[in-house]
Amino acid sequence: MKIIGVKLHTPTSTDLLALAAVSALFIFVTLGVVSSTEATIVEVAPYLLGAVTGSLAGACGCSILKYGFRGAIVAAGFCVSMAGLCALLIQLLDLE
Repeated sequence: MKIIGVKLHTPTSTDLLALAAVSALFIFVTLGVVSSTEATIVEVAPYLLGAVTGSLAGACGCSILKYGFRGAIVAAGFCVSMAGLCALLIQLLDLE
């Protein structure tokens, strides 16, 4: 599948393993920052969302180094979509 010339593919099991490792790393870093500073999870969550979404975009074949500005636009699209999904889930599950 191509989006504005950026070729995307289904992540392989290796890609998903790397995604899980990066996600776990950023979750632990986020928890460390929240527990050692006065920051709240709400303040740190956008960084976590960006890191996990960027890893997901990379696992699907989106590379800013390879595709340049078009890759950045597709990666930003991943991030906006994921943020919208998170906001929808928060509303549906009454987590607010």
